[in-house]
Amino acid sequence: MKKLVLLFAFLLLALSFTTNASAAALPAGTLLTIDQGFEGANSYFTMVTSASGTATTQIRSTNPDGTKHPQSLDGGILLLTVQAAGTGSHAGLPTTTDTGPIDAPWSFFGATGHHFQPNGTISADPDAGTITMLGDWFVNWNGDPTLNMGGDHENFGDTGIGTFTVSGTHYTVDYTAHYRSGPPGGFGGVTYGLHLEGRIMAVPEPASLLLLGTGLAGLLGIFRRKE
Repeated sequence: MKKLVLLFAFLLLALSFTTNASAAALPAGTLLTIDQGFEGANSYFTMVTSASGTATTQIRSTNPDGTKHPQSLDGGILLLTVQAAGTGSHAGLPTTTDTGPIDAPWSFFGATGHHFQPNGTISADPDAGTITMLGDWFVNWNGDPTLNMGGDHENFGDTGIGTFTVSGTHYTVDYTAHYRSGPPGGFGGVTYGLHLEGRIMAVPEPASLLLLGTGLAGLLGIFRRKE
């Protein structure tokens, strides 16, 4: 039995090395929670406005105790995964029935909105320290789901790439871009800033799951033959 335990521990160690070496970017479906208040986290976005300078709005996908917020359907950013617009986009303040796929609906300039990614291309690379949001970080606000915050490269040279800092299982994102020139709403060309703090809820890659299953089956066969 002791040998079985040792073999199992060795298999898990080998699996860890295999997963880390296979790719620097986090796998599809990895969840980045957007914490607000939990363990002192502070997540928000800013918009430069001609009327009041810079407006800051706090955002969240979790409750103050770190559990999933009921109005954030997916509980944060699911990397490389489509998260279609929710229902929290209208005039007036958020209601208890409003939902958003990434963050709980929030109030900005007297209207309700939330973030979403319609194409499923947002990726994060801890080794490079980057998160890529080009063309796929949208705001659905005041009934308009076309507000692209993925950067305006043509007019401002935005890269759509932010910094992604990891400490243990926690991450921090800092990202700036320009709202695309010419859209409705009067915010064309203004600066948008994003600061996120939360946790990385990693999911195993399919190949790693297959390796783990095969290894466990092999260990079980060895154990049964010795009985």
